[in-house]
Amino acid sequence: VPGENSPEAFYLKLGFRLTGEVDDGELVGELEL
Repeated sequence: VPGENSPEAFYLKLGFRLTGEVDDGELVGELEL
């Protein structure tokens, strides 16, 4: 969920990328394997 204390930066550092989708208020990310 976007906002303060969001784990977004953590996941982006792991290689996830945002898809631009929002599901139930949460940003959707994907990791290509």
